[in-house]
Amino acid sequence: MEKLACGPQLAGKLSLEDPVDVTLQKASQITGKALSELKIMVLDRERHQGLINSLRQAGVRVKLLDHGDIAGAIATALPDNEVDLYMGSGGAPEGVLAAAALKCLGGEMQGRLLPQGPFELQRCHMMGLDDPLRVLHMEDMVGTGDVIFAATGVSTVNF
Repeated sequence: MEKLACGPQLAGKLSLEDPVDVTLQKASQITGKALSELKIMVLDRERHQGLINSLRQAGVRVKLLDHGDIAGAIATALPDNEVDLYMGSGGAPEGVLAAAALKCLGGEMQGRLLPQGPFELQRCHMMGLDDPLRVLHMEDMVGTGDVIFAATGVSTVNF
């Protein structure tokens, strides 16, 4: 799943369908921060090298995570963190968990499934997704009702 996560200040104002540079410009304008002040979290994976290069060329601060894309997405909505956005791709179940947490925190998560071949595409259709490649919004991932999210664990992730 391709993912874009943000906290309450940016919720409802960004789109996963926008190119990265447009997303960064919007985030800069909305937050009142210069591009050089924006902090974007990304999992440190080979598949993200193009994204990381684009972010660095734009002049934003990039925080690479060894693991923990759920925690990275949640960090965007925690008041004491300076994380503005989480971007990248990873597991769909983790995307749904992050969406649940962000709904509780007033943030937002958008995702787009990235089926790897005909079998996974067929699985998407079997799960009722008529258009598996469309952008999924919060209500698509966690519904419109109340959500409770609880997590516990031990991590060395430092935001």
